[in-house]
Amino acid sequence: MPKDQLALLNNTDNIFSFPQATIDAYKLDASDTQQISDTVKLYLNKVKDHFAYKMMVRQQKTNFNHFDFVMMPKYPLPAAFNKTTKKIIINFGTFGRKQAVNIAPQDMYAVMVYGYVATYYTYKNLKPNMIDDISDYVAGLFIRMFAKKYGLLGSYAEEIPKLRFLVTAYVIRSYFDIPQNQAFTKASRLAQIKPTEFDIDLNDYDFYNVRDFIKVLSESGVLHGITLYEFASAMIRSFGSVSLPMFEDGMRFMATLAGGSVTTNSVFPIFLQKYHPTLYNKILASIQRSIS
Repeated sequence: MPKDQLALLNNTDNIFSFPQATIDAYKLDASDTQQISDTVKLYLNKVKDHFAYKMMVRQQKTNFNHFDFVMMPKYPLPAAFNKTTKKIIINFGTFGRKQAVNIAPQDMYAVMVYGYVATYYTYKNLKPNMIDDISDYVAGLFIRMFAKKYGLLGSYAEEIPKLRFLVTAYVIRSYFDIPQNQAFTKASRLAQIKPTEFDIDLNDYDFYNVRDFIKVLSESGVLHGITLYEFASAMIRSFGSVSLPMFEDGMRFMATLAGGSVTTNSVFPIFLQKYHPTLYNKILASIQRSIS
């Protein structure tokens, strides 16, 4: 299940629990809402091959009644699920525009796909049969991001399996909510290394918590000296702040990959498609099967 708050975004709420009256204070007026609906309807003709096309057509036929379009400039993410009203909140306040209707159609579409997928995985756990693919994908991103900077190349290349183990154990525990001892067992199989090969006791760390995860990366010597601030800064530089929660929360991970699949969007990094496209497409296909 998704986390209540996101530590990487200063404990921002991951899921809303607001009454409709509170949301209404931020909602766009009826004319703007209708223009957004009309804009996305027209854009759908351009993305008939996109994996979320059929789902979005179904939503459009209801005039997007399951969505609330708002301007919340202080909330850092473009979408969230409001469990009180059971609606998907699309926050155009993250775009830095005074009027939502000035936002590009592909960006409107991308954040609505993101919001829908985030809502789906608020209710549904990530499927265990995706553990290998998602773990390999995230571990590969970490290796690409940090291996050179922290000297895990050349004579220190033997540290890469340790990094893969730590990231894999973290993804299994944090994204899939699998008990830590089982996460270690599965990570050992995937990374081909045992927890006992570390100089520290990994059971002293809570792999569900991103702060502890960053701490173990540092104290194990694998990414020696890395801090939460350095980690977050590196990820923001590469992927943007909107994508930062994908490294903390399984629901946000799936939603970010879904949003990034809109190739012309400017909200989510399309780089995510190009890194290991085989794994990316397998994860996206799993999302498609789930929301169809």
